[in-house]
Amino acid sequence: MTIELGADPVTITATATDAAGRSTSVTFTNNGVLTIAPAGEVSMVLGAEQKFTASGGQEPYTWQAVGGDLDVQTGKEVTYKAPEAAGVYHLTVTDANGDYASVTLKVGEPLRITPHSARIMRGETAQFQVVSGAAPFRWEAEYGSLSSVTGDKVTYTPEEHLGLYPIYVYDSAGSVVKVTVEVSEGLVVTPATATVETGKTEELIVSGGTGSYTWSALRGEVTPLTGDKVTYTAPEALGDGNDEVTVRDSAGNQAKVSISVVASVQALNELSITPKEVTLVPGESQTFVAQNVKDPALLKWSVTGGDITSEGVYTAPESSGTYTVTAIDLANGRQATAKVTVKAELMLTPTVATLDTREARDFTVSGGVAPYTWKIIGEGYLSSTTGDSVTFTASSKTGPVKLMVMDNEGVSVSAEITVVGAMKVSPASVTLAPGSTQKFSVSGGSGTYTWT
Repeated sequence: MTIELGADPVTITATATDAAGRSTSVTFTNNGVLTIAPAGEVSMVLGAEQKFTASGGQEPYTWQAVGGDLDVQTGKEVTYKAPEAAGVYHLTVTDANGDYASVTLKVGEPLRITPHSARIMRGETAQFQVVSGAAPFRWEAEYGSLSSVTGDKVTYTPEEHLGLYPIYVYDSAGSVVKVTVEVSEGLVVTPATATVETGKTEELIVSGGTGSYTWSALRGEVTPLTGDKVTYTAPEALGDGNDEVTVRDSAGNQAKVSISVVASVQALNELSITPKEVTLVPGESQTFVAQNVKDPALLKWSVTGGDITSEGVYTAPESSGTYTVTAIDLANGRQATAKVTVKAELMLTPTVATLDTREARDFTVSGGVAPYTWKIIGEGYLSSTTGDSVTFTASSKTGPVKLMVMDNEGVSVSAEITVVGAMKVSPASVTLAPGSTQKFSVSGGSGTYTWT
């Protein structure tokens, strides 16, 4: 006898009876086909959590996620946490018999609409578009009309009355965003607010007002600077994430556009190092941190000068210069670099000297950033005006002289030189009678005089 089992769980009892009327029975349970609930294709937002349950097959169950994280690896129920990067991922459960079932996970970015709001004049329409979220999308407007209640792009026509009109957008992950349309008179810019990725553009249009229009931006760029239609380019650096565009008409009226500058998806996934640039003195340490590294154990550091540990702690070398710190993600070959400038303190030796007229003395500079430039303030001569060592020769004139040296970044130090004449006693010789007196004077030399 052959019993064909179905996909659903069931308990079956089979009884066999011979010609003499004797019988025997056997009972067994069919657990059914291994399944996951929810099944098929599941849409999730970035970083969201979802419970999944296994049934059928033969316990115990083992779970594996390709992308994202699980709270446990075994059991009937697990909680899956979606990654922060948009994409298609997979969750698989395997039973004791080696059978498996899987579900596809579509992870998207948070629901975002552009523009956040719009200002239009009476009789005009406003356009809105979904930037990201889990499709399909549904639109609702309490007043006015929409060109469609589904899709990622709609045109809204408000009522004739001036005022503020709300529109609601829903995605399949349950997220909801409210955008608004303001119907007004006067100088109006569309969109009134916008979300723009670093380095990307957004078209801005102004209407109403009087005469010609002039545009300006706090951080980004606007081209052209005049006209009713311009292109705004967001800055490459994220900064505090805010920017503002102002348009003025010839009568002095103005309107502002609030810009939210966000990092691009590519930038969020790129390997990067913090800080990007740093200045240190010889022997000083700095900790560098790599972002967007999936497995820190597969991160390798290298430097062109100095030393760095596997934890990213860098120690500057004793010599001044510019060096590069490189982080390499061995999991995918991505690289990121940071710049280190090492500056030793600019030092001059000696800093004080006393010389006779025509006497020479060597002076040496170290530290700072080469090349070095020398100059004299006062009388004297230099063997060279460049280099890390020069010879100063005093002139025939006595008095103070300043010797100054400047490095390539404009930092300077100086030495104070005192030039003195040869020591002379006047009169140099004299003949005296016993008991007579003579006055002597001294010049030249330096400091106080002692007579014997």
